[in-house]
This record gives sequence, structure tokens and C-alpha cells, in this order.
Amino acid sequence: MKFLLTAFADEASAEIGGQIEALHRNDMKYIELRGINNKSAYGYSYEESKEFAKIYRDNGITVSSLGSPLGKIKITDDFEPHFEFTKKCVELANIYSTKLMRIFSFYIPAGEDPKNYRNEVIDRVGKMAEYAKENGILACHENEAEIYGESAENCVDILDSLEGKIGGIFDPANFIVTSHDIPTAYSLLKGRFEYMHIKDALMETKQIVPAGEGDGCIPQILKEYAEMSDRDRFLTLEPHLAVFEGLGNLQHEELKHKHVFKSRDEAFDTAVQTLKKVIKNEGLQYE
Repeated sequence: MKFLLTAFADEASAEIGGQIEALHRNDMKYIELRGINNKSAYGYSYEESKEFAKIYRDNGITVSSLGSPLGKIKITDDFEPHFEFTKKCVELANIYSTKLMRIFSFYIPAGEDPKNYRNEVIDRVGKMAEYAKENGILACHENEAEIYGESAENCVDILDSLEGKIGGIFDPANFIVTSHDIPTAYSLLKGRFEYMHIKDALMETKQIVPAGEGDGCIPQILKEYAEMSDRDRFLTLEPHLAVFEGLGNLQHEELKHKHVFKSRDEAFDTAVQTLKKVIKNEGLQYE
């Protein structure tokens, strides 16, 4: 097998032209879609989205997955408007000709036991995943701070409870910044996730670092992941090496950075080249 390298290219540029340029510069032909022209990709009309899809397509860029914000509301918030938003995201996935869509499992009230909301979480995530599957899209749950699926154990609960309806995304850095042990998390989730988000961090300081420089065990995980896979798999680069416009709206935790870069392009290029080096050092292949 080989790894298909994709990225949140809005970290290189908020503008669609800059995203395409960054991907071309790094010999990449896939993007996980999140932001376009200083706005959420999910805030545009269907007709506008069709125009963006054509621009990516005409420039040789394929959308690997929708990096949607679905499930990034409080579990106590009204679900009906969010389910309507789910329908829009699924339609956008089809417009962008991707079969994958990232989702989350709802923010839990601070200080409360996530298990108290377990049934509501499974019900909501299940409804989103089922609707997506009915329309040809695989919803993939990502571990994230402060949501039900912050821990590997709760991610397993979601994947087992909704088996056959949902996929998983493994993000090492998100486990590190919430002080979850990576070898333990991976042992619980190996063989259960559809693709990975490549983001690394240091356990002691929670600083975000390039792939392979932190405690995310990325080289070892990629090696085993490749050996276990019977087909090509996406690796979505999510560098977070430099603060970029809109980052504060994407997650609650404060990101810390060990390295300082002169520009977003420099940070993005460094992240890509570092990941490619890790893959090569493990004797693996990428496209």
C-alpha cells in the first residue's frame, strides 16, 4: 500500500488560490476541505460550492474528505438545527465528490462525567452517521479535547456502538494535549480508524511540533498502519505549526508552538517535508 498525502491547506493560505499553490509546490494533489477564502467551506451556497469544486478539480486537486465541524456543539444544545446542518454537509460532500466526512462527538459540560451524556451522544452521532451513509458518505469520528470522544476508550465506545455506520480518525496530538498515552490509545484503536490526522506534540509541554519530533509515536504507528492496511490510506497533514486566521474558532485548547516560522507557507512546507521524511525513513511509500 501507499499513503495518500492530503492536508488542511487553509493552514498555508486562507485563499483558494494560495491553497492550490501550496499543494502544487509540495507535489500534493489532495485536500481535506475546511476553509475557503477566509470563510468556512460550509458557509457557502451549493452553487458557490460547485464553483469551488470546479476550481480544485481544474487544478488537479481532489477533495479527500470534508473536515466538517459537525458535532462541535455542546451536547446540551438543540440538535435539530445541527442535524439540518448535517444534511447540508452531506450534500457538500457529494458536490466535492468525496466519500469521507469528519465529525466530532459533542462538547461535554465542564466538570461533568462524559458517561452521563453517553446515550445522547451515541444517539446524535448515530443519526448523523446514518444520514451520511444513506447518502453515500462515511462519517469519520475524530478524537478531540473536551468532547465525549476525548479518550480512546470513548472513541472505541462510539465505533463499537455504531459499527458498520461510522469510521474513525486517529489524531495523535489531540490525545497528547489531553494527556492521554499514545501507545495505549493506539492499541485500543488500531484497525478501527479510516485515516489519520498527522499532528504531533510533546507530552510534557503540550507544544505542537512537526511529525516525528513529538511523543505521538508517528513513525511506529505509520509502519504498523501500513502493514495492517489492505489498501491505500489518506494521511491528512494538520500542522498547527503557526497560528493562522480562524484557528481560535476551530478548537478550545490553547495551542503552544516549539518552532517559530516566518510565514504560513514556511510552516506548511516544513510540515509536509518532515512527514515525507518520516515515511521514507520507515521504508514506506506515499503519493
